[in-house]
Amino acid sequence: MRMNRVTLILAAILIMLLPAARPAAAQDTGTVSGTVVDASGQVLPGATVTLVNEATGDARTIVTGDRGEFTFRAVRPGTYTVRVELQGFQTFEQRSNVLNASSPLDVGRVKLDIGTLSEVVTVTSSGTIVETKNSDYSGLLTATQIQQIQTRGRDVVNLLRLLPGVHYENDIEAMGDSFGSQLPNIGGQRRTWNQVTVDGLNGNELSGTNRMNSSINLDAIAEVKVLLNGYKAEFGHTAGANIEIVTKSGGAGYHGSGYWYGRRDAWNATPWENNRLGLMKPKQKYDTPGFNIGGPVEIPGLWRQGSDKKLFFFYSMEAPQVQKPGQVRLYRMPTALERKGDFSQTLDSNGRLILIKDPLSPLPCSVTTGGAGCFPGNVIPANRLDTNGLAILNYMPLPNVNCAGAGCGALSNFTRQETPDNPRMNNLLRIDGRPSGGNSYWLSYRQFSSNQFGSEITAGPAKWGYFDGNYVSGDSGVNGGWNHVFRSNSVNELGAGIRRATEGFGARNDSDYTRFQRATVGFTSAQFNPQLNPNSYMPFIRFGLNTTGIDTPDWTFDSRVGSTAYDWLGSLRDNFTWTRNTHTFKIGGHYEYMQNNEARGGNWAGDITFSNNTSNPLNTNFAYANTILGVFSQYTETDKYRVTQNRQWWSEWYAQDTWQLSARATFDYGARFLWYSPYYRPDGQVANFDPSLYDPKAAPRLYVPAIINGTRVAYDPATGQALNSVFIGAYVPGTGKQDNGMVKETDAGVPEGFRQRFAPQIEPRVGFTYDLTGAGSSVLHSSVGYFHQARLGGGSLGNLAGNPPFIHNPTVFYNTLSNLLAPGNTLSNRPATVEALDTTKYQTPSSINWSAGLRRQIGWGTAVDVTYAGYKAYNMEMYYDLNLVPDGARFTDLHPENRDPTAAATASPAAAALPAEFLRPYLGYQNIRVRGNFAEGDYHALQLQVNRRYIRGVQFGAAYALQRARGVADEDVGGCCSYTFNRPFDFFYAELAQSNRHSLIVNYSWDLPGRHGGPMKLLIDGWQVSGENDFVSGDWANVAMTTTDNFDFTGGEAGTGACINGNEPCLHIVRPVLVGDPLAGGGDPLSGFFNTAAFARPTRGSFGSAPRNAVRKPGLVNTNVAMFKNVSLSGSRALQFRAEIYNLFNQVEFQDIDRTARFDANGNQINPTFGTAIGVANPTRPPRVIQLSARFNF
Repeated sequence: MRMNRVTLILAAILIMLLPAARPAAAQDTGTVSGTVVDASGQVLPGATVTLVNEATGDARTIVTGDRGEFTFRAVRPGTYTVRVELQGFQTFEQRSNVLNASSPLDVGRVKLDIGTLSEVVTVTSSGTIVETKNSDYSGLLTATQIQQIQTRGRDVVNLLRLLPGVHYENDIEAMGDSFGSQLPNIGGQRRTWNQVTVDGLNGNELSGTNRMNSSINLDAIAEVKVLLNGYKAEFGHTAGANIEIVTKSGGAGYHGSGYWYGRRDAWNATPWENNRLGLMKPKQKYDTPGFNIGGPVEIPGLWRQGSDKKLFFFYSMEAPQVQKPGQVRLYRMPTALERKGDFSQTLDSNGRLILIKDPLSPLPCSVTTGGAGCFPGNVIPANRLDTNGLAILNYMPLPNVNCAGAGCGALSNFTRQETPDNPRMNNLLRIDGRPSGGNSYWLSYRQFSSNQFGSEITAGPAKWGYFDGNYVSGDSGVNGGWNHVFRSNSVNELGAGIRRATEGFGARNDSDYTRFQRATVGFTSAQFNPQLNPNSYMPFIRFGLNTTGIDTPDWTFDSRVGSTAYDWLGSLRDNFTWTRNTHTFKIGGHYEYMQNNEARGGNWAGDITFSNNTSNPLNTNFAYANTILGVFSQYTETDKYRVTQNRQWWSEWYAQDTWQLSARATFDYGARFLWYSPYYRPDGQVANFDPSLYDPKAAPRLYVPAIINGTRVAYDPATGQALNSVFIGAYVPGTGKQDNGMVKETDAGVPEGFRQRFAPQIEPRVGFTYDLTGAGSSVLHSSVGYFHQARLGGGSLGNLAGNPPFIHNPTVFYNTLSNLLAPGNTLSNRPATVEALDTTKYQTPSSINWSAGLRRQIGWGTAVDVTYAGYKAYNMEMYYDLNLVPDGARFTDLHPENRDPTAAATASPAAAALPAEFLRPYLGYQNIRVRGNFAEGDYHALQLQVNRRYIRGVQFGAAYALQRARGVADEDVGGCCSYTFNRPFDFFYAELAQSNRHSLIVNYSWDLPGRHGGPMKLLIDGWQVSGENDFVSGDWANVAMTTTDNFDFTGGEAGTGACINGNEPCLHIVRPVLVGDPLAGGGDPLSGFFNTAAFARPTRGSFGSAPRNAVRKPGLVNTNVAMFKNVSLSGSRALQFRAEIYNLFNQVEFQDIDRTARFDANGNQINPTFGTAIGVANPTRPPRVIQLSARFNF
């Protein structure tokens, strides 16, 4: 039944998109209105008003009513002439009236003087118009800004920073970024709360709405309107910003251009970090050719249109060829001696010898002071070396950094910087038609594809040179619209579209596939489920050697390698507008169906961790010594592939009224309604953990550690059975339920997607404008409304496919490679980490948004908008762990029942604790990671816009925000976690990372005057200058900590201060103690940017007091400039040469600081780079970069 419903919907959409059918329109149209009066100001009914599209010549005509008013509805964005005619009066024409997307254009009071119709009074509109009847709070990117304000990646997302409240981001280096362009935070909100539409069709990445996936080149864009905060009921789909991209259309004449943009490393400055490390300038090569043309549709020799043209086309192509350098990578590779088992020269970061413990010795061996349990001479005998561990180390590159001195190479001895290849392609074809006076339609096809080759790519393999991967992404869609004007006071706008997004994973070629096969490496260890790994690829290998600025040389690749997935989205939308007297009523809605699919993945090749772990009784004190002995702290392998197959239905509808209370006051009121299905999976192969169904008595028994006859074994106290120690923590067969508390989507009484479908949810909206003078020069505006953000990341349901009983992800702790696959060993019955959805307290994330401000013309074609904007958000998405090891559980001096009986007598209380699976509240599971909705956030800002537009000579814009954004988490997290219940709420509620206190972005373009003849015309005329100046406060950021003694402060989960999910940026639930003002003093990224003395080591039992975001990163002062030279040829043909310079003054703009304090056992902070940019990976923004361009316009 469900598939039949899907088929019918998609078929209906496709039928509507056929050229012979009635195509549909996007909701980016606006209105053009005004009032016709005589010289004395009396209204004039019966006047004929004609609206003419200056590009196509298309005209619409209406007659003014009793109040002398006229309104044209469903008008596409563009430039128009308004002509007014009335017997006994002169004809009036006002040209160059610019209508923006989804906006009302009020041309004001059109005054007719007495005369004859043949007498024509013509005026030209110029400068920025103040919107007098629009309560929405919005920003606009005009065609001039899109064409002239430089953005080296030619991605429209870069230009959003020209608007107030938009978080400053480094330029995206090429259109489409990785798998879509990452959207900035707007108005203090999370990235995922932005909605992007391209001609009305949803353009967000479908599994994570923080990106725009419907990439489109700048030459194909007419304008971009961004609804920044409060807006009317006709707009929705999000509680954040609405970004409306409008594509270009063809006109009555043929116009177009061919162009090339290019960048070369030889033209650029050398990055600061390359100079500091003595490295060459990274290779960089960008070539961006493009072409576009538009005009009337005609077939030479077969079919031509008459003078009254009705059908137009526009085509645009751009094909960036990208070679973008990756960051400088530093690694600690195994030395030639270490590959022989000789660690006599292996030093720590303080220049001290790392003493290697013999895992077979029961005697102690301190990493720094030694002991009888250390290997003599710090050399492992050759007969003890594990062949597989040796093969791993020998496959890795040797150090390539030569240095001498105490501690040299202790952190890094190998450097690499790669420049991957990335060809891209974007096509847009659009058809516009007006077959009859009351009908118009359009149809478009858009395509984007990107192929990345190398390791510094999206979802790429390890960056140290493991092998070259291949990441494929793309997005294509068909979209269309049909408008019908019934009468002058009513119009219908119908739209529909369908999209397909592509994502594929692989290697560059066959030889690269070979490079990570087991036979190539010489790795002969088998695995438990070899049927899942038919190509015998290497397992993931982890060393845990990463420190600030230093990457760990792990062996990783995307587990989806060799597979491709497709996402689908279908959309149907309709809007009807009817005007009666002083009311303009509007109703409409849209219906969406989405398929979100992820390629098959999972831990099917195995995952081995050799990192130094003091809880591992076999630990040698150093990762490479563990590796060469085959000693691992954990091994994980899944028993089934994991795939994501999310489905969702979504519908919104609304009703609103714009009530013209008087000539000066407008009141908007209405309501939007939201209905959606939670993500569900059509085959039901997902399972969710429900705490209310968990029965502690039904938990399986686990084999416990024990010593029998001097050997560490796995032991079942109930039966006395003893097994190999590899079974410690495994389920005792035949006991309990391995899926205790799990419910399947197919179980009786369980709703699709596990969450109940809500009844339609209402979103009331109100707004008003008031013209203070009646002249349209000073207008108060305000809006407030309730909004929902219902679309979550695809992983919220997709990750549940990896849960038992469908998939098991067991882990073996503290063992050796040679022992792992001993006869009889199995991974099929062991606790695993599971994912879950909170189904009991779920509410749709929502916010109350408000804005109030003043729009005012200040002369010289310039308008100002000063607005106070804010929000209060509720039920925001959170990710928390329900099964953390409780604080204190590892303090075996306080809880002797938790002591591992096999632990050494000299082990510290925390190191002597049982493995984590014995200490968690829900026995039988490792971590239980839950997505819930209980976070809050707030935002307050004073925002300023100053714009001079649609005028010759100088145009400019300035956007300023004084703002503060706070919340429990910065973003909708993709990986656990953002909250824990064992800490107070204010431990997490802090200023958000994106809360730049001050942000000022100024942009300008200047057509230099020149009216010369002869040779002087060629030299002096035709010059243009554009630029951008940025002044931005730094982002907020966290401060983390480590200790030399790996001290466990809380005796619970991540009690050492480590990331709770293992990767930065992440959540730390043990932080330094705040003993001063972190922002006092400092300011120099090289000697000390913040007050490092403000942070101290906690004491045992303390989780610290530093806020979640405690310091600010460096701010930004930047200048970009471009010079244009236009050379007229003949007619409309011209050449343009362009030079763009980014970071004109080549300022070193630091963007991050080492924020990890390292304390010794006495509480001394010993990280020499703490508080500085030295040693931080990718510490600076790009240096001066030059881009050249040549263009032929016709």
